[in-house]
Amino acid sequence: MFLLVPALFLVKNKQNKHDGSGGANFSTEESSWWLLFLKISKILFFLDDKVAQAIKTFSRGSRRLSVGAFDENLNVLRSYANKITASDVCLAQSLATVPPSSKANVTYIRIYEDLDVSVGIFVLKPQASLPLHNHPNMQGILKVLEGRVEVQSYTPLEANQLDSYLMFAQKHEQISADVNSGVCTLEAIRQNLHEIRHGSGSCAAFLDILAPPYTDYPDSDGEERDCFYYQTCGDQCQDGQVVTRLVRIPTPKSYTCDMAEYKGPSVEHLYQ
Repeated sequence: MFLLVPALFLVKNKQNKHDGSGGANFSTEESSWWLLFLKISKILFFLDDKVAQAIKTFSRGSRRLSVGAFDENLNVLRSYANKITASDVCLAQSLATVPPSSKANVTYIRIYEDLDVSVGIFVLKPQASLPLHNHPNMQGILKVLEGRVEVQSYTPLEANQLDSYLMFAQKHEQISADVNSGVCTLEAIRQNLHEIRHGSGSCAAFLDILAPPYTDYPDSDGEERDCFYYQTCGDQCQDGQVVTRLVRIPTPKSYTCDMAEYKGPSVEHLYQ
């Protein structure tokens, strides 16, 4: 299942190498994720005007960071992310921009997106869902803002199968998350595929942060990150464990999505 912990964990797993100085050496890849982590913290800070404590400034140019300093600031962000509420992002005002004639069962509100990260809100009507889908080489968090959602996630047995037409995956325990739950996380491999269903409420809404975002064209690293949908095709025993067979399918016809205009605190300055 998703990790129901009060955590914002978009930085890659810290396989740090220690030296005698008491610091941690970060590779170029780890450093880039650290900068991405900093960017997300800034976005979250500007979304929540009720938090009095500012996020401690990090050194963007340094590739050396003491483990203690990293953990200290990460703990601040853990607490901070869980304080985001529907009123902080002016959810009701944003939903008011959806045309009354819209028949879509899901609404997406884009807050911020660049080459490194996307931040938005998904709103699910009763009985609606985000069909089972992947997040190739991506990490993310989900924070429920309204109602309750049911999340069923899967971990592929092979890391290179994240966009395959057929894969075998470990099925995790289904979880239920509401406004009082901690942040849910997905990792680049573990629990990378999930289905999110409306659980309760006139609508179920959640803040969705993905890093890096989806793209249907090669990025600066030559990677494409398309969103593919899957359906389960039964369980079987493999190497002594029960695994689920997943088959890639076209976008389900039952899934329709419209857009609403974001009416919350401006984050336009972050594009500069």
